[in-house]
Amino acid sequence: MAQEELNKIRPDLTGDEIMQILGIKPSPIVGKAYEFLLELRLEHGPQGAEKAKEELLKWWKEQN
Repeated sequence: MAQEELNKIRPDLTGDEIMQILGIKPSPIVGKAYEFLLELRLEHGPQGAEKAKEELLKWWKEQN
């Protein structure tokens, strides 16, 4: 896959959605969560919002 195409890929949730789901304010953890979701999408393809939310919440529990 060309780098240009990779740059267009976005996670299934936005930064705003991540903050809302986790109940957090803008911080570096939002970027880490975004990177986690992007990696998930690159490895497993589009997850859809519900599956991405489930995975995000699992990841969040592991962070605390």
